Amino acid sequence: ITLVVSGVYVHDDMLFLRVLLRNNSNIKYDIQSLRFFVRDKKNLKRTASQEIELQPLYVRNETKSIKGISSAHVVFVFQKFTIPDSKTLDIEFFEKDGGRDLNLHVGNHAIIKAERLPIN
Repeated sequence: ITLVVSGVYVHDDMLFLRVLLRNNSNIKYDIQSLRFFVRDKKNLKRTASQEIELQPLYVRNETKSIKGISSAHVVFVFQKFTIPDSKTLDIEFFEKDGGRDLNLHVGNHAIIKAERLPIN
């Protein structure tokens, strides 16, 4: 299973994350849950870490599973946000009754460099 952020876009006060999920195996990948967090990059032993869970306002092409040897593009829409350089946006996908859990870290640089959507 491969998880890639294939695009970050902005329009007005909305931030769009386009995510590609690619299943390279013959076994279907059933999604149990997915979550978005803003977390510290480094977790020092004696300091408290803070994480904020983000909820998408809208999901386009939402899917509950990815068939074997196939892929899916999913677009998540959020209220615009930025994060400090010391934090990352973490995207987590959990497989139902399986161990293929995915975790992807997106830095502030990718969010700041979001392309403008030419929507009229």
